[in-house]
Amino acid sequence: MQTSMAASTARAELEGALRRDPGDEQAWTVFGDLLSAAGDHRGELIALEQRALASARDFERKVLRHRIEELTRAEYASWLGPLAQSGDLDPGLVRGFAMDPQLRRHHPKTLEQLLAIESRTGALLRTLTAERATGCTKIAALLRERGLADLHSLSLPDPAFERVAPLAKLDGLRRLELARAAPVDLASLGQLDQLDTLVLPSLRADLEPFADHGAFAALRRLDLSFHASPRLALGRASGRGARGDEHALAPLAGREQLLELDLGHAGWTELAPLAELRSLERLVLASTDVFDLRPLMSLTALRELDLRGARALADLSPLTGHAALESLRLAYTRVRDLRPLRVLPRLKMLDIEATPVASIDDLMAMPALERVIISGSAITNIDPLLERGVQVIGRPPVVTPSWRELANSLIRGDG
Repeated sequence: MQTSMAASTARAELEGALRRDPGDEQAWTVFGDLLSAAGDHRGELIALEQRALASARDFERKVLRHRIEELTRAEYASWLGPLAQSGDLDPGLVRGFAMDPQLRRHHPKTLEQLLAIESRTGALLRTLTAERATGCTKIAALLRERGLADLHSLSLPDPAFERVAPLAKLDGLRRLELARAAPVDLASLGQLDQLDTLVLPSLRADLEPFADHGAFAALRRLDLSFHASPRLALGRASGRGARGDEHALAPLAGREQLLELDLGHAGWTELAPLAELRSLERLVLASTDVFDLRPLMSLTALRELDLRGARALADLSPLTGHAALESLRLAYTRVRDLRPLRVLPRLKMLDIEATPVASIDDLMAMPALERVIISGSAITNIDPLLERGVQVIGRPPVVTPSWRELANSLIRGDG
């Protein structure tokens, strides 16, 4: 009895460790031994996977992979029970466990079945996707009941509900995606003190919850791409939505802990509220109406800046102090003067596709440049860049000689 309890405790501890870090091969080894001792064929599967990873011989890897596929086919039905033939679930199996499942239909029922399988196939559940879920209350309750409140990542694309407060009970959640959502209680997610990444593409709600400095304490990565309406982002309740997007972004001003922010593919113009985000390392402003980069002058920690498709942008002079900048994307902008970039000591990648840039002089003066995208630009000579060892993506257009040039060439006997 005590031996059985000890094995059960050890298994629960190993399951928790692997949910937190699925790359811990030492934990996998111990877990595999425990499963083999219990007569679970996934112990053999884990051993085969690890041998295949460690093998340096191609033939041996192929033999091991063949055995892995055979074992998986033979045991698939026992691992998934009634869900094996169901179209309601893509199990996302990793070494026989549903670590990354996708619920397609009947979301709470399918999740309940998965977590009830006797072989504990859902015990290592780490990330969960539920497409077009009609609610999140039952899903959150099931995860908590089965000890999975430490779920790493939850994705609810196109949710057919407006209230997300039940998700605040998943206190170990680190990443949450709510694509095309219109939550009325977004502020409730501010209670998730482990939430590191919040992905809200095509959000149809205001940004006011982010103004609470005591909420979203662990948030480091925020995706607000394709926002439905920047000029109304403050919402009707505030009565300020129609006053311009400088007010719409105001709730982000206090998010000084953010490392990554995506505001791409929306009509943002005014960036003044971002001036306080001095920890930002990655900022996406692709396909926005941005034209004035002066508010970014204080963001000297930036390593990546994406301005592709910001067609109103022409002046790069505010970027001269960005010594940490390594990647800059300027494709499809009006930028033609790259002189402000000459002083950037770490700029390795530059995208000037479809810009009016015509000279490579500024490119040659950039001390760290390793890769440049010139497709569709006005540049006609790339040989000095190639001689310097810079990787050039795209080639200058072939210039067809005029009839006069052809005639002169024939007269000179150039062939």
